[in-house]
This record gives sequence, structure tokens and C-alpha cells, in this order.
Amino acid sequence: MKVLMLGSKEYPMGSNKGDDPLPSGGMEIYIEELVNSLMKYPDLEIIIITRKFASSLPFEQKGNVKVYRVPFNRGFYLRNPTFNLMAFMKSLKIDFDVIISNGDIANVLGLFLSRIKRRPIIMTCHGIASEQPQYNFLIKFLFRIMEKTAYSNADVVITHSPHQVKKLTKSYDIIFPGLDRERLQTNKDIAESIRNRYKIGNKKVILFTGRLFKVKGLEYLIKSLPSIKHDYVCFIVGEGPSKKEYELLAKDLGVNAVFAGFRSDVANFLSLADVFVLPSVGESLNYSMLEAAYMKVPIVVTDLKILPEGCGMIVPKRDEKAIANAINSIIENESMRREMIERAYEYTKKFNWETAGKKYHEIIKRFER
Repeated sequence: MKVLMLGSKEYPMGSNKGDDPLPSGGMEIYIEELVNSLMKYPDLEIIIITRKFASSLPFEQKGNVKVYRVPFNRGFYLRNPTFNLMAFMKSLKIDFDVIISNGDIANVLGLFLSRIKRRPIIMTCHGIASEQPQYNFLIKFLFRIMEKTAYSNADVVITHSPHQVKKLTKSYDIIFPGLDRERLQTNKDIAESIRNRYKIGNKKVILFTGRLFKVKGLEYLIKSLPSIKHDYVCFIVGEGPSKKEYELLAKDLGVNAVFAGFRSDVANFLSLADVFVLPSVGESLNYSMLEAAYMKVPIVVTDLKILPEGCGMIVPKRDEKAIANAINSIIENESMRREMIERAYEYTKKFNWETAGKKYHEIIKRFER
């Protein structure tokens, strides 16, 4: 069977090489790992349509995976719709048996494609764009219409965050993704160089990793820092359009926040961390949080329904005081910290790409002609 994969803005991860300053995120990691798990099935041919960067080829094939790359317009508001439109146009010329779409725009265009080509569509929900604060009211309204239209008309909806998708459809399959544990290998020399470069010494290390978008709620972590009772350094690892705003906020508050930029060696920062904080105001399952759990770093996370009770300190959204209190409690209470760490680590064991790939394969085979 030929499976058409829509929605990945960068495949493989790393092919951008700075051509587009806006970074790819968790959805692209998810798609790449999903493809890696599905390519092991000889009865499948995977066809991916992604963006064409300056240093990438317009077409590549490796084994049973074909990659087509299409042009796009740069810019925060243009890159996604223009890429998906070009991917849609390319898809009209390609033969396939089933579509797997990812993201709101890919879902809607994929729905049109499925009707034109008379092929089934499987939609994977990676989050609800209409709830993200970086968009204005009109864009959120348009996203809500797209979401309701797409998910209610899909042949199958797959989610790892049912608390979000159940607002849009009552019919969905839950598949938890895997966790790339090999990526989380540390280098003691590099970790020590980070410790020395930033003069960490005996300071407590507070860590955030992820893209710097408004939905991540990073301002609430920064605003919490003046209330930390211990000598600390807060590393903010990642890039994004809100970076300058956050840097100015940290400077105005006089807090010890280090903006480390994009790093491929996140595990080295996790190996130094005393607390990981995810202050998002809206989120599906978060890879950075799972990585922290696997690396046995205690977690502070806003009440997003993505972490089970007891696996971390769960605080209200948009509440810097609650974040500060949670960080202080974790630092000061060793027994509580150990208990949370072990529960969170056990939680990560349910995330396995072999299992996820098998479930996807079973769903794909439902549509075999």
C-alpha cells in the first residue's frame, strides 16, 4: 500500500540548515519517527511531501520511502499555508492508497484531496491551533472552523491527547508515540563545558526547552524567577519569534536567565538540570517534558492534562507564583522529588515507536483494496 504523508515542514529533521529561521518542532519529530517505524513494513511504500530548502534535493528515495520537496514562501504566517498548498498540488499528480495528514491546514487540504482522489484519510491531531495565543482572533476563528470540518469528516482520527480532540469529534483512536531514547545520550565533557562556561557552580539549574512561541507561556516562568529562594540559573534552550520579547522581560526583571538558543544536545542540559518547567497555556503531549521525565529531572507543568498526577508538580496556567512555589518545593523536598522522578520515569515506558507503528499499520491495513 502507498501511504501519502502530509504536513511535515522538514524531513528529515536538520535539512533546514538555517534556510528558514523559524524552527520546526514536535510534529516534525513525530512524523520522522513514525516514518522510521512504518518503513520497516515491506507491504508499505511511504510518500512524504515536505519543504524544499536551499541545500536539499527536490526528490529522494531510500528503500520504501520517497520524499518530494516543494517550494514555500517564508514568514511566520506564510510558510505553513504556502507549503501545504504546494504539497496539495503535488499530491494531485501522485498515486497513493491512503493519506496520513498532520496539522490543521494539511488536514483540510488532505480532506479535499481524499474526496478528489477517492482515497481514505487518517488525521493525526498534534494539538488545537485555535487555542494558541500567538494567533489573533480572526485566525483562531478560521482554525476552529477548519478543525471542526476536518476531524468530523476524517475516516480515522488518531490522537495522543484525547482531552483536546474530544472537543471536536467523538470518534478517535488513541496511539501514544514513541520516545527517541538514543537521542538522549549525554557527553560528560560537553556537559562540564556548559557548567564551566556559565559558572553554574552550586547554583540550582532550572530548565526550559522548546520553541519560543507565545503558546509556551514562557513569560510566566521568567516572571516566577524573582521568587526563587535559592541561588539559580535558568536555561532557556530554543529559538522562536518571541525570543527578543522574552530576553527584554528577563533583562527588565534582572533575573538570571540564559538564552542558549537552539541546541541539538538537549540531553546535556537535562543532565545538569534540577527542575524542568513547562509553563505552556495550551499543549498536546510535549516531547521536551517526556525527555525530562526519561532523564529523571523533576517536572513543573501547567494543568494541561498531559502528565498524570504524581509524576510532577501540576500548577494552574498563567500563574508565576504557583510556578515559583513548585520550583522551591522541588528543590527543598528531596523525598517528594525522588518519588515524582520515579513515577515520571515509569510513565515514559509506555512510549514506544515499535508499538505505535504497529497500531498505525493495523489502521492503514483496514483500507487495503
